[in-house]
Amino acid sequence: MGANEKMKINKVVCLMTSVRGGSKLLHSLMDSHPQVICFPRTLQFNDFWNLIKSNNNSIQSIADNFIKEYPRFFSGKIWGDYNVLDKADKLGENHNETFSVDEDLFRFKFIELFANETDINSKSVFINVHIAYHEASGKTCLNNSIILYHIHALENIESLKFCVNDFGFKKIKLIFMSKHPLQGMRSIIKWMDNIGTPIQHQPAQLFYYQNEVYLGLDEIKREFPDLKIKILLLESMVKDNHEFMNSLTQWLNIKWNDSLLKPTIHGKLWWGNAKVPKKGIDNNSDKFEPEGFLEKKDWEFMKLSFTARMKEYGLVESHVNGMGIKIKVIAYTLLPTSYEWIIINRYFNRLLFSFNSFTNGSKKYFQNNILFVVKWFYFYIKRVFLQFEIYKNNFKNSQF
Repeated sequence: MGANEKMKINKVVCLMTSVRGGSKLLHSLMDSHPQVICFPRTLQFNDFWNLIKSNNNSIQSIADNFIKEYPRFFSGKIWGDYNVLDKADKLGENHNETFSVDEDLFRFKFIELFANETDINSKSVFINVHIAYHEASGKTCLNNSIILYHIHALENIESLKFCVNDFGFKKIKLIFMSKHPLQGMRSIIKWMDNIGTPIQHQPAQLFYYQNEVYLGLDEIKREFPDLKIKILLLESMVKDNHEFMNSLTQWLNIKWNDSLLKPTIHGKLWWGNAKVPKKGIDNNSDKFEPEGFLEKKDWEFMKLSFTARMKEYGLVESHVNGMGIKIKVIAYTLLPTSYEWIIINRYFNRLLFSFNSFTNGSKKYFQNNILFVVKWFYFYIKRVFLQFEIYKNNFKNSQF
């Protein structure tokens, strides 16, 4: 156990999300709170521990390895190498600031924290890299502080398991940040283009996120039935951010601080990771409404298949029932989703514009086209089978 744990660390609050659910925005709102200890972005600590655990590392070599593995924590200028949209080199009121954390000071603080340690283990290293980084950033660790551990995507459940194993249920809470699932899928469609995902790779990426939407928190709840979980929807933050953050502080048992209303990275104003900069929460966001036949069909499928979850999200008020549910689900499943349809249309629109390349390489042109269509149908079929499996499991559990 780290020498500082009892004195300074009250809880580890894990943060996870799905389909661009606003976890980075929430993280940025908590960034400057005096009781919050965190790195400026996501971390899967178990990956780092697995990297170093078998090497009989000294304290200094652990610090050196951490600096080597996570250079983005020490310089905002290089964030574009990891995510072009995070823009940690364009912080502040005038978009011309960044951040840096002294690597030597971090190393010194980390070694100092282990001066009275008798055991180097994953728990003590996890705590002390956070405290050393916090202090190297010029901040003070207060009593009853919490560590905000941004695990991010639901696929990183192993990171959550590792943390729970080290700290136990009494020391761990989980925030799951999301948005209306179909609003999330709309965001994914835009995001793939914004980060320049090649059209040939978009069917696979879309399937990954559709799978994430369908699975939700199911696996986490099965693995950790006693874990304290707070589900937060981005729409609720947009509706009343003060009430939203105040409710969160009460659940976390930390004091209110006005910094919770200002998104920052290392205390400097952050303009969001959308294509167009946003200063804080977009309070003008409209309430999500499905558009067009396919998206309305997708929403009906979500309500029929995940009624309990949609009630938990506050998106439906009562159980959906009625005659012909099986037939509806089968029909909805076999039709393409709205987002699969957008991608195939996006492809054919671009195909027309690229038709001039046909004369310059007709063989490659046809190969690329055939490959894309095969990929699209492959992931369409995978999604159909996934939905049927979900339907079968839910029917067995009498959710229909």
